[in-house]
Amino acid sequence: MNKTNTFSGRLKAAGKTRRSSLYLVAFLDLHGVDMSLCEHEGDIYFEMADDEEQRALTKAFVENKPVPVLQFVASVKKVRSLVFQARKGVSSRPPAASAIKSDPQSADAQT
Repeated sequence: MNKTNTFSGRLKAAGKTRRSSLYLVAFLDLHGVDMSLCEHEGDIYFEMADDEEQRALTKAFVENKPVPVLQFVASVKKVRSLVFQARKGVSSRPPAASAIKSDPQSADAQT
């Protein structure tokens, strides 16, 4: 079993699910679903309870149920801002030593 399946299994066992779709998360946020922003191995996602309310709202999103446009846009902006802030925090971490590649030719080309 790979790490992703193991991680997903732990979430399900804890009664939680994760979502990374910006628009789905904004839709859920608009409807007041409690969630938390998380990071796992460089992936940023939102974690929430895996309950009937969340499943019903996800189904409503997939079925393209109407929502107030201005409130939805505000929710999209809010969620996108949170993701950008989180990505900035992830990318500001120093890279692993194996990820650093030294190429003197590319350094000379830039100067």
